[in-house]
Amino acid sequence: MGYGIQDFYKTAFTYGLGRDNLFRLKNITNDAFLPNSLQDLYVFAKSAMIPSRIVNQAKVSWKSFEFNVPLGISYPEATSWPVTFYSDQSHIIRSLFELWSKKTFSEHGHFSMTDFGNCDIEMVLLDSSTKNNKNDLNDQDREIAMYKLKGCYPTNTGTIQYDATSSGTIVSLNINLAFQYIESTNNKYKLNQ
Repeated sequence: MGYGIQDFYKTAFTYGLGRDNLFRLKNITNDAFLPNSLQDLYVFAKSAMIPSRIVNQAKVSWKSFEFNVPLGISYPEATSWPVTFYSDQSHIIRSLFELWSKKTFSEHGHFSMTDFGNCDIEMVLLDSSTKNNKNDLNDQDREIAMYKLKGCYPTNTGTIQYDATSSGTIVSLNINLAFQYIESTNNKYKLNQ
């Protein structure tokens, strides 16, 4: 394998290049958030990110050597993973996140009604290649990777900005979610992580 432009194009053609618009929120396993009758609202997910995963380490000395040793895993975005939704006209998404937030913690009773350990969010990445992008393929057939955030709950149901002098721009809703850990799979290359 060389490092010429032909090698780059050959590799890029073989594996493709990832695009930032080919993701979907596929599932949120919390009936309080999204009942089955409203499943089509996932399409309003405007932006999200794959959370980072860090292997924590420490130095261990032995004689005159220092070794770097892995000690555990952390997820920097675990306390505040951002997702942005287009706001629907009836504000259903905002209302559902408010309900989920209230069930996560009630300021009136100082308790939680939700078992956040059972709530997972699945985000999938889609294949954009023309060789696999036939008209008869649905999104499930195009899924190449899946990231499941385990044990989620909302930490911030963000503001929606309005302006009576604007030309009517579509408004967005910023949400921050906490999670415990991540499971991931790569369907295209059968990699379970």
